[in-house]
Amino acid sequence: MVFYEDVMRFDPESMRTYARGWDGVSTVLTDADDRVNRELVAGLDDRALQGHSIDAATTRAGQFREHLSAGSREAEDLRDAAKDFADNIESIQRQLRNVAKAVAEAGNLELTATGTVVYHRPTVPNDGPASQDEAEAVDDELAKAKQALGEQLAGDIQELVRQASACDADFVMRLRLVAELRDSADQAADVSFNGDADSDIDAARRAAIPDDLGTDPERSAAWWSGLSPEAQQWYIDHEYRRIGNVDGLPVEARDAANRHSLQDDIDSGNNTKEAQDLKDALGKEPGPRYLLVYDNPRDGSVEDARVAVSIGNPDEADHTGIYVPGTGTNMSAVPGRELDRTGALWSAASDMAGPNQKVATIMWLDYNTPNDFGGASLDEMASNGGERLDNFVNGINASHGDSPSHVTALGHSYGSTVVAQADVQDDGLAVDDMVLIGSPGLGPESGTPGDINPMFDYAFSDTIDDVSDLQINGGHVWAMAAPDDEVSYLEFHGDDPADEGFGAQRLGTDTSGHSGYWEDENGNTSGTSNAKPSESLNNQARVITGQYDDVTRAKPRLDIPIP
Repeated sequence: MVFYEDVMRFDPESMRTYARGWDGVSTVLTDADDRVNRELVAGLDDRALQGHSIDAATTRAGQFREHLSAGSREAEDLRDAAKDFADNIESIQRQLRNVAKAVAEAGNLELTATGTVVYHRPTVPNDGPASQDEAEAVDDELAKAKQALGEQLAGDIQELVRQASACDADFVMRLRLVAELRDSADQAADVSFNGDADSDIDAARRAAIPDDLGTDPERSAAWWSGLSPEAQQWYIDHEYRRIGNVDGLPVEARDAANRHSLQDDIDSGNNTKEAQDLKDALGKEPGPRYLLVYDNPRDGSVEDARVAVSIGNPDEADHTGIYVPGTGTNMSAVPGRELDRTGALWSAASDMAGPNQKVATIMWLDYNTPNDFGGASLDEMASNGGERLDNFVNGINASHGDSPSHVTALGHSYGSTVVAQADVQDDGLAVDDMVLIGSPGLGPESGTPGDINPMFDYAFSDTIDDVSDLQINGGHVWAMAAPDDEVSYLEFHGDDPADEGFGAQRLGTDTSGHSGYWEDENGNTSGTSNAKPSESLNNQARVITGQYDDVTRAKPRLDIPIP
């Protein structure tokens, strides 16, 4: 990801010097090729001698010329990439300076070093308008006009910086392509000059996929946005398993790619029933539905498959809820129970959202869940899952664009431990709210697996036991636990966030047990019923849509140690 200050610091002339260097290399190699042809190959052709030795010498000279020619073309490619990059960034810098000039001339607007436009409200002089009311009216009118201009200029800057990011991604892709096609001169010749133009393009596009694609969602988003629509569609159609699960790519691209993978598995018999059930579920209401993660191991192990499905498009949503299920959840549970819960959340939140506001709810199962309560007493899966969730959320934010969505992470059971572990990673989980439902505790404060608590006797010394141990604002940590939810009393991973001493906002419930939090008044979970949602479900929807004043609250539990 390129930022405003990066663009303005860049010196195009230094990149042109780099380009001139490669131009010199190309010239040297071309001259050498001409000399080999003139002094060696032609000389061999003129000789009267015949036989294997002359044939071998002629062949070797020809091979050497191919290497020189390939090296010259490589140098030309590097020269052209550097020159194009310098020219494009210089043009963007020129346009940014024009915007900066407009900001300076507007008055009461300030362009900061990071590229944001700040409005400074002027004070009305004493000898100005006759009355205070008139002064305030004039001031407000000026303020609105200047603020509107400031927002317009800020938008121009953001668009130009986005273009610079695309140029940067294109430059990196061109350099990577040259490097990967140049493992040897023979490989370069094979790839670039095999006589089949379509095959040449396909090979180049495969080689241009960054090795670290997906590790940095913002860079992945920039790489994708720098591709032409034709190239994007090619990757969806031909490299769908490499790009479908890449955090930072647009939702529609991920969905299209992963549906290719899903159909492959159905056709090849890989977990056919579960894959077909998932495909059928993607066409159900409420919708539309998007397959954001699909990783189905070829060994037929349903427990190791990873899936994430969104109801509603997160790239367009004003409010996004990311629901993380817990112990015992695998691919076979997604088409029924898990998407029913996700659908119920979407329907309740959509009913509450403001006019013209869009909602997306995501069922995220891109981690290995414990199969039973024995496995659920371990922190390691939550820590690993937390790292993956953190990257996924960063990807959702990166693909959403300039206007951020209000994002809520909701973790049920062991999923609440995963959510908390995501928040203690590095710079925290990039969400606005966190809802912890039927939690067995949130795991180690350090974000790394701790010792197993063999008898649940509070042997943990560094678990998350207070909202201050999390990086998210404590006022946006919400806990929900039904009075008869037995799991929430076990405290496998530390204190229950619904306990009084934890400090979370306690949400009211009117459902029973560990699994009823998404039911309607009739005890059903689907999102397609006309029945009234339970208060447990409504409270989750209120947090997702940011309607904090409307939530109903429960009194925090007393801290009761397990004997």
